[in-house]
Amino acid sequence: SRRSKEIVEIENAIVTSLTRKAYKISRLKNAARNMRMNLKKSRESLRNNKMINLGLLNPEEPPTSDKDISEESLSESLSQSRDDIPNCTTSLDIPSLGYDR
Repeated sequence: SRRSKEIVEIENAIVTSLTRKAYKISRLKNAARNMRMNLKKSRESLRNNKMINLGLLNPEEPPTSDKDISEESLSESLSQSRDDIPNCTTSLDIPSLGYDR
């Protein structure tokens, strides 16, 4: 009887420990998900700010998401904006600065 009481106490301690660990894991997963969402929002905001600075996006327009911009339309817009700016060089034009893009 005494032995079975000790076993029950050990089992209860293990269950308590595992429950605490599961709770911590759950909180870490939530924190990781929140960090990923914040990173995604930051990237979208940075991209929108770059596009506004390049004159590709009107600041009054609603922000765009990844799905709204195709690579082709972005590179096309970039090349058009380079044509609008006199003496605008790309990294390919200035290899002396170490840009090898």
